[in-house]
Amino acid sequence: MVVMLVCCGAMAGEQSTAGKKLQIVLMLGQGEMVGRGTLSTMGYMLQEPVVPPREVTLNAHKGMLHQPNGAYLYWQAMNAYGGPAQKKQELKRLIQERADFKAAFKQQVIAELEANEGVFRGKTYSKRRGAYRGFWLFNLCDEECEKEGYTPKIRAILEAPDNAFNVEAAYDQIIADGAARYQRQLELNQLYLKGTTPADFAAYSEAVKARESAPDEMVAEEMRRVVVGLAEKHLHLPVAERTYIVALGTVAGVAEGDSGNLASGKLSVGYGEGVDMVGLEYAAGLALEQAVGAPILIVKCAWDDRRSIADFWRNPLKDGAATPGDPMAEPGWAWTRTEAHIKSVLTDPGRCHPDYDPKVGFEVAGVIWFQGSREPDNPAYAAQLASLLGDIRKTVESPDLPVVCVTVGGMYFKSESDDHPVNQGLRDVAAMPGFAGTIDVMDSYRWRASEVALIQSMARKRRMTPDAAMQAALRSAGEGTFNLLAGHEAGARLAELMNRDNGAE
Repeated sequence: MVVMLVCCGAMAGEQSTAGKKLQIVLMLGQGEMVGRGTLSTMGYMLQEPVVPPREVTLNAHKGMLHQPNGAYLYWQAMNAYGGPAQKKQELKRLIQERADFKAAFKQQVIAELEANEGVFRGKTYSKRRGAYRGFWLFNLCDEECEKEGYTPKIRAILEAPDNAFNVEAAYDQIIADGAARYQRQLELNQLYLKGTTPADFAAYSEAVKARESAPDEMVAEEMRRVVVGLAEKHLHLPVAERTYIVALGTVAGVAEGDSGNLASGKLSVGYGEGVDMVGLEYAAGLALEQAVGAPILIVKCAWDDRRSIADFWRNPLKDGAATPGDPMAEPGWAWTRTEAHIKSVLTDPGRCHPDYDPKVGFEVAGVIWFQGSREPDNPAYAAQLASLLGDIRKTVESPDLPVVCVTVGGMYFKSESDDHPVNQGLRDVAAMPGFAGTIDVMDSYRWRASEVALIQSMARKRRMTPDAAMQAALRSAGEGTFNLLAGHEAGARLAELMNRDNGAE
C-alpha cells in the first residue's frame, strides 16, 4: 500500500480546528528515528534518478574475490536470491560458513605472524599502528576462501539458470524502482519544495556556512531557528500551522546520553540529530496535518543507541531491578524515560501545544515505531515489540492504539527487506491477536536511492569513475530525501488508521 496526501486545493491544515481534541502522536525508536537527514541531501528530490551504466554495473564484481558484502549489485542481488527455497537455504549456509572460515583463518594468520616475526607462508608482512592489518589481510582471507571452495560454490548458486533474480533482473528492478520513486518525488515537491531549484540549494548551503563561521556562539535552539529561517527562505520548506513537537533524546545537536533535554516548538526542520537535520517526524507531521482536522502534538523519543529492543526498551518492572553503574546501561533505559516523558506531557498538554483546550481534551491517537537496523538476529523480536506496544497502550489507556511500524535496513529490494529478522518480526506482531487490524507495516526500502548507493559503492572501490551528473547526485542524495519520502508515507498511513477509528470517510 502506498498512500498519497498531496492536495491541490485548500489543505486540511487550513481547516478550523475549534472544538477538536488535541491529537497526540508518539514517534519512538533509536538511530533510525533520530534522523540524520541533512537538508542539503534533499536536493535529489529535484532530480531524475541517475542511471548507473548497465555493462559496468553488471560486471563490476568480476575479477574481485571480496566477500559478499553488498558493495556491488552482484552481491546485493545475492541477498534477494530468487531461486528454489532449498538452494536459498544452502546459499545462506555457505555464506555463514564462509564468514566463519574467514574469521578463523584471519586469526590463524595473525597468530603465525606474531610467532614468526611477521612471516607467513614465506612472505614478510609489517605491522601498522602496532598490529597486523591492511588490505593485504583482507585479500589473503578472500584468496583462501576461494581455494577452499566457499566462494565458487556461492557463485555457482547465484549464476545458475534457476535463479530468477540474477544480476540482470536486479539491475532492471533498481531502474524501475527509481522511476517510480521519482514520480512520488514530483508529487511531494508540490508540498515541500515548491519552486525550489538546485541553485536554491547552493544558496542555502552558502548561507549556512556563512552563519556557522560567524564569531558569535549560539545555543542549539537559537541555531535551529536560524536554519529554519534559511530553509524557508531558500528551500521553501514549510513550517507546520497547527502541529507542534516535543522531542526527548538525541535531538538538535544534544548528546545522546542527555536524558533531560527537551526540544519543543512548532514543527519544522531541525528536530533530527542536528539543527540542520530531519528524521521522519518532519514529513510525518505535515502529512498528518494535511489529513487530520485537529491540532496535533508529536511526542518524539529517540536516542542514537546500538542496543537491542530487549536491552534498551524492555519494561524493567517485568524483568527485575535495574543494574548499578552507567545509567544508560540500565535495562529498559529508553522505556523508563519515554514512559515518564509521555506521562508528563499528558498531565498538561497545554505546555506543549498552545491550541490545547482542556474543555475539549486530548487523545493519544497513534504511534510510529522505527528501530532495529542494528538488531542482531533476534527470534524473539516480535514478542518483545508486542510487549512494548502493550506497555504503551496501557500507559496511554488506549487498548486499540493505531501503530505504524517502519521496516529497517538499507535494502535495495523487497525480498531482502522481507527476510530481515526485524522486518519479519514487525509483520508477525501485526498479525497477532490484539494487534491485527491496528498495526500497519510500511516498507522503507522503496524510498532509498539504491541507484546512488550502487554508484557510490563502485566509485569507492574504483570499479567506475562517476561522470558529472553522477557526482552531482552523490552530493545531493542522502537521508534528507529518504526522510521526506518515508516520513510522509508513515504520517499518511497513520492518518488513515486514525481517521478510520474516528469514523472519517
